Amino acid sequence: MHHSAPDQSPSGPVLPDIAAYWPDAPHRMGPAADRYEDPAAEPVRADAGLFTRIAPVPAPAPAGRPAPLAEPPRRRRRTPALLGAGSAVLLLVGAGLVLARRDADPAPPRAAAPPPAATAVPPAASPSPATGSPRSTTTGPAAPPAALEFELVDDTTRLSVRTAALGADKFRVSTPPDAGITARAALTGGVVRLTVGPGGSPGSGRVDVQLSDRVTWRLRMTGGVERASFDMGRGTVSRIDLTGGAATIDLTLDQQRATVPVRMTGGVHEWRIRTGQVAPARVAVRRGAGDVILYDRRRSEIRKGTTLRSGDIAQTPGLDIDAVGGIGTLTIAS
Repeated sequence: MHHSAPDQSPSGPVLPDIAAYWPDAPHRMGPAADRYEDPAAEPVRADAGLFTRIAPVPAPAPAGRPAPLAEPPRRRRRTPALLGAGSAVLLLVGAGLVLARRDADPAPPRAAAPPPAATAVPPAASPSPATGSPRSTTTGPAAPPAALEFELVDDTTRLSVRTAALGADKFRVSTPPDAGITARAALTGGVVRLTVGPGGSPGSGRVDVQLSDRVTWRLRMTGGVERASFDMGRGTVSRIDLTGGAATIDLTLDQQRATVPVRMTGGVHEWRIRTGQVAPARVAVRRGAGDVILYDRRRSEIRKGTTLRSGDIAQTPGLDIDAVGGIGTLTIAS
């Protein structure tokens, strides 16, 4: 194709036709390239505008100065769209490799969950007997022990001891207002010890003691008394030890299921024992006695070392009395 030179003007220099030298001019382009448009790319025209952009012809430069060259048109760039598509493909391939590797590797063992905390559940009531170990259940006050001992530690004037229904209490101790003494009892090691002290003013010196009738008692009188009364008719007595001396002792034993040993070492002037019914008795007089009456059978001026019997305590429960101290009068009656 032949391009004619531009007309020369007598008023200025002759300017070349820049379009004739533009590298992407239509007459310099080679064969048309294969057309491929990215679906994500901006729609473009299919005519010659896809390849060229017609730049406006610059106005003639003033005389004496060369005209500036026009900025060549820029091509439409598809690089961002292509880079975006390539990045998406790489991400998909990488994700597939990670998933494949995770499927190939064995899953790490899971830590065993801690066992749930055990919760104590009270056993349900059942009429049938339990098959396992029995469980102790307390629904009220604890029952008194099967056996206890009562001891009078100090001397006093009058002592009154009797059994009674005390519920959960094992014993009760009191003094009347005119007693003139103080009395305290404490349970230690299965022994109820009663101590007596002065009250600051003269009085009767009387102490009243109640013992639970649900307990089998052992009675010990270490302190001396002027008069002592042991009414154990509602309870059970396992043994009696009268170490302290006494002017008068009254002992009532009504409900005895076994022979009761009684040992007296302090000496008694008047000693009376009452049983619920006629019971066998054996009395060993170690130091002599004035009178011994066994169920209306009287013996007087008994020498020391004498043993008196009424019935056979080996066959039937009764009284086995060991009188180490001296006796004025001993009476056993029902």
